[in-house]
Amino acid sequence: SSGRGRVHAVATVSRAPLPELRALAPYRIALVDMEEGFRAMMHVGEEAGIGDPVQAWSAPFGAEQVPRAERVPQAERAP
Repeated sequence: SSGRGRVHAVATVSRAPLPELRALAPYRIALVDMEEGFRAMMHVGEEAGIGDPVQAWSAPFGAEQVPRAERVPQAERAP
């Protein structure tokens, strides 16, 4: 995947599902419609909202690597 997509939905996780992740809460997750046609769930930055274009990559979260996306700045968006 190119990692490019658009935010479909966003939620904030306030209660971590595992004791070892409690220190990382709250965090945001999103459903992202990827440009290749599939929808993926991933962590997302605070500035990303519904409809925003994002770029995804793999990032550390606790002891694991998870998909993470950040909003693409206006200056970097394709016309």
